[in-house]
Amino acid sequence: MRDLTMQQARPDRFVDIQLEPDGNLKLLPNGDLALDDDIDALEQAIRWRLLTQLGSWSLEPECGSPLMAFAGSPNNEETAELLRAEIYRALGHDGFLMLDEVDVYIAPMDSRRMAVVIMVNPDIGVERAAFQFEIDLFTGELSGWQKI
Repeated sequence: MRDLTMQQARPDRFVDIQLEPDGNLKLLPNGDLALDDDIDALEQAIRWRLLTQLGSWSLEPECGSPLMAFAGSPNNEETAELLRAEIYRALGHDGFLMLDEVDVYIAPMDSRRMAVVIMVNPDIGVERAAFQFEIDLFTGELSGWQKI
């Protein structure tokens, strides 16, 4: 029987298959799959978790986020706190990142958009990284993703 009290083993670095901006696999000129590592793989994994609709991946229904479901929500402190909680859940539900490795800051940009900054300091030898995007509370769209 599996010991559920043991924490999942953490990798000593992040490595992932590289994706094109449209989500397709990126291939090298020789036909091999391109790989991302460390900060780039961490960024890709965070983006994937936030852009994947919660429940849409049958292999792991708890993976993903409902951020697009915030369309129609008011641009206020309560919505910011709910967004923050969902981001923490999406990044930490399976031990991908621990809550003490992530800081999430949310601020209004205008009447319909919020800026989100995610600062990550994973305990795996990757330097602290920060990413920013915005969420449109009218459409639920996430855009403007960038490393900062």
